[in-house]
Amino acid sequence: MSPNSRNTSLKWFVSSLSLFSVLLQLWSSSLLPCLFLQVAKQWYDYDRSTLAFVRKIQQQTSVVTAAAAAAGPSQIQIRQQQQTPLTFRHTRDFDECGIIYWIGTNGKTVTDWVNPAQVSRV
Repeated sequence: MSPNSRNTSLKWFVSSLSLFSVLLQLWSSSLLPCLFLQVAKQWYDYDRSTLAFVRKIQQQTSVVTAAAAAAGPSQIQIRQQQQTPLTFRHTRDFDECGIIYWIGTNGKTVTDWVNPAQVSRV
């Protein structure tokens, strides 16, 4: 093999490696996150009782129930005022105040909204 052909082979090899590294970076930056979302279990894939929004609703109802069992109506009112109630006031499309948004973000514990109807949460 002549030195000139060896030099050409080396240049081709180095350029192939650079192209490969660029393609690998491009693939990993765009495709891997999408693949990860398809393969990894998401919050809505777990049992309903373990979801944050379900636990928040259960905590709200258990506070009122415990207060009702412990005392009369005047103390229930005091107990309810101490705990911040869950309120949902939808004001416009795509706002972050409605119950569908709240469920779709698992009680606002995740940033990416998922349509709760598509993942069988409503």
